[in-house]
Amino acid sequence: WTLLFVVVNQVAYIVGGRIATNASATAALRGEVSSGYTTYAYAFLLVMVPHSIITVSLATAALTRLSELASDGRLDRVRQELALTLRQSLALVTPFCTLLVVLGPFLAVVMFSWGAAEGDTAPLGRTLVAFAPALFFFTVHYLVLRGFYALEDTRTPFLLQCVTAATNIIAAVVITALTSTLDVAPLLAVAYGLAYAVGATVSATVLSRRLRARAFAGLLRFVAAVTLAAALAAGLGWLVVRLLLELGVDPASKPGSLLLLVAAGLVAGLGYVGLARLLRLREVTDIAHQLGGGIASRLRRRRNHT
Repeated sequence: WTLLFVVVNQVAYIVGGRIATNASATAALRGEVSSGYTTYAYAFLLVMVPHSIITVSLATAALTRLSELASDGRLDRVRQELALTLRQSLALVTPFCTLLVVLGPFLAVVMFSWGAAEGDTAPLGRTLVAFAPALFFFTVHYLVLRGFYALEDTRTPFLLQCVTAATNIIAAVVITALTSTLDVAPLLAVAYGLAYAVGATVSATVLSRRLRARAFAGLLRFVAAVTLAAALAAGLGWLVVRLLLELGVDPASKPGSLLLLVAAGLVAGLGYVGLARLLRLREVTDIAHQLGGGIASRLRRRRNHT
């Protein structure tokens, strides 16, 4: 079942890649600008960085505990541990998603405006913005599937992934059918997000039934609160961007985009932590305390050495 899971994923990726490649070829024949396979692939890889660092790390650490609890028949503890892992991951991933909507174009300039691509990263920036909701739903879907693996069930994740992949393929074909080649990559990202919104919803519903309870009922309140905090923090970042642009910062230059990223990201990050405290989001404040304590201890060690 695991091998078939990978095959289904690859089929969906190949279909999306073929659509993007055809868009690039069509644009080349017409002498038009396109956002084809390269744009989509670069944006996808960049968006997967926080997933690899945050979600995969938390899932790897949690899977052993989940498997032990499941083998002992303690489904109540499986629910608690999985919900905790989801909250911890979403506490970090959600602000990245909302901030990506604001800073995606500038991130594209800093990361990819080099060589032949210099000055031509606008399609990539739009694709990064379009991938922001997809990352959120992908995170939920990915972690919920760990619950099935803890129950030693690999068949259900395969079936759920069939639903997700089919949705992705249908959405990609329909959404990109009547659009210009310049919008293909962003719309493929939208299709990816729609697919994983469906996948996350269906997988969470099925797992809740398997765990014999509404396993994620309390999680919805947390998601609403963390999304509110992240959206308001991203709004602060947007205000910083507008201020710097009014002061003459050039967003098309790498130094200008880097300044926008750092300044807006710092203000948004501090704002997110402050809002999380107001909303009593313990997962966020605990992470902030751990980071602050780690930095403080390093500074103390340096002082002692000097």
